[in-house]
Amino acid sequence: LIFVVLVFLGILYELVTSYAFSYKQPLVYSLVAVVLVVIATASLIQYTAMHERMERFAEDTRMPAVLPLYRAFGDERPKGIHGGTITTFTETGFVLTTFKDDVFTVVVTNSTKKPQIPLVTDDAVLVFGEEHEGIIEAFGVRKMKENNFLLGERLPPLRR
Repeated sequence: LIFVVLVFLGILYELVTSYAFSYKQPLVYSLVAVVLVVIATASLIQYTAMHERMERFAEDTRMPAVLPLYRAFGDERPKGIHGGTITTFTETGFVLTTFKDDVFTVVVTNSTKKPQIPLVTDDAVLVFGEEHEGIIEAFGVRKMKENNFLLGERLPPLRR
């Protein structure tokens, strides 16, 4: 990657010194402009559904170049984050059924950070906390948005 950047900078330097439109402008201005364009483009891609569409396209067409990128992303799950739906409520918290049909008992304490909107049965949630023998002591619970790809799973459509 560094080599590609250096080659790009060399080409940019040659273009800047060869053409009149930028010959009198310092090279720093050109580099700053390139960096700003890259940041703006990356931001636009992040806030659009492009990655979701690319993943679906890669799965549907079995594109050999793109499919491994999204498959590798979906396989790595962050430790201590559990996604699923609330099955039932208990005295100490609730029962969480994950998207792979694993069942955990979630313990919610006064120090657990909870969403401001009350949780109800069948809510899709992310539970933050370590799991020990089927029990998760939650330090945070968050409602999931539709098609949250954090855990590599597609959610069913949210209830409106």
